[in-house]
Amino acid sequence: MSVIEKVIDHYDVSVISLKKTDPLKSSFQTDSLAVSIEQLAKRKKVEVMWYSLSDLDYDSRPGTRERQIKLTEQVVEKHPVLKKEYYKAMNNRREYYIKMFEAVAIAERCREW
Repeated sequence: MSVIEKVIDHYDVSVISLKKTDPLKSSFQTDSLAVSIEQLAKRKKVEVMWYSLSDLDYDSRPGTRERQIKLTEQVVEKHPVLKKEYYKAMNNRREYYIKMFEAVAIAERCREW
């Protein structure tokens, strides 16, 4: 049993959210993983929701630091426990922390769908 399947079973997952990848920045492995997750979700009767950053309710101009800051601020406003990570994100040039805030934002959106 795969790790993802164990998580689905343990947490009774009803929706999986996957980020749409830019075909120019994607790889065969990433695309293959997405297909495998979709197939698993179908077998488990779990809905798969594809999203892009423009699907989130914030300034969607791609690639701007201002967009990233606005998103992280919106997430922290809803989830103050993430303030420590917010400060890390603001002091770090890597997108690791920004990706975490994107994931939280899309999880919020999935609750609304």
